[in-house]
Amino acid sequence: MASLFKTRIEAQRSLFDTLKSFTIACEFTQLSAIKRQLSFG
Repeated sequence: MASLFKTRIEAQRSLFDTLKSFTIACEFTQLSAIKRQLSFG
């Protein structure tokens, strides 16, 4: 039972990490787009 709970926690943590890195990637892409627009502006 405890191992099942632990696996669940691990799964949630990895999901959170994936979501976090995805968000960072999105923000980085947006920053790059903004910089590109500014340099072309």
